[in-house]
Amino acid sequence: MLIEVFSGRDIDSAEAKGAFHFAVAPKPGEQIERGAELLVVRRAWHRPKASYRDAKYAILAEGRVESQPCSMQRDVETLS
Repeated sequence: MLIEVFSGRDIDSAEAKGAFHFAVAPKPGEQIERGAELLVVRRAWHRPKASYRDAKYAILAEGRVESQPCSMQRDVETLS
């Protein structure tokens, strides 16, 4: 399912991050991973007026949390 992802506290000030494919549409309160970031879905909605080629659903996500580095990276940092 193609979903437009917005990042920010509210839709008026949110930054569009692009359209991404999800197996299941995320619901408010769920965490999604985007690259090395974990984001919390704040709002999800259907966009029936979107043209056929655009995403029909959108989510607003915030709360960037850095993923923990893998143990191999930590070992390299310890040696230097």
